[in-house]
Amino acid sequence: MKIIAVYGGHKVLDEKNIKYDILLGDFDSSDKTKLKNNNCTIIEIMGVDKTDLHKAIDYSKQHNPKEIIIYNATSNRLDHTEYNKKLLKTEYSLNYRLLLRSSVQTMEYITKSNCPYKINRKIGDVCGWFADNDVTVQTTGLKWNVNETVSAYLHKYNACNELNSTKATISIVEGTGLWMIYTTR
Repeated sequence: MKIIAVYGGHKVLDEKNIKYDILLGDFDSSDKTKLKNNNCTIIEIMGVDKTDLHKAIDYSKQHNPKEIIIYNATSNRLDHTEYNKKLLKTEYSLNYRLLLRSSVQTMEYITKSNCPYKINRKIGDVCGWFADNDVTVQTTGLKWNVNETVSAYLHKYNACNELNSTKATISIVEGTGLWMIYTTR
């Protein structure tokens, strides 16, 4: 497994003394020569049509990953967080899992194709889901199970739910997809 630091986000890894193999980005706001002391490979990908994170996902896909885990992409910038959430949907593939992780939660886009979606966590762990269209879902193992059509962002149990079992499932019966959010372990 290789750790790819996306330019800008590499500062968090440096602060935590986490070594990364590749530093990737367009380096539009710094001097690259100061970054070469990290003993990592620096990959410069120019262009303003995609964010550095999007470029890193594209780079990763070229190496046939089973899983791409993106840490700290849910920063203090709400515009970046919303864009990165949309990346989960546009870059979704059954060939690999694509996860956004913060220190407390993980987000993943799921579709009917990878259902039932299984969540294995501790009882009481928080979970939720959000749809961009109306979606019919069935759940098991949650404090408030659902077996109905959920309007995008407007159902009382999709935003704030929790596990009442160590194993929970969510299935999409009708509709396109959901952003699943659950406690990171």
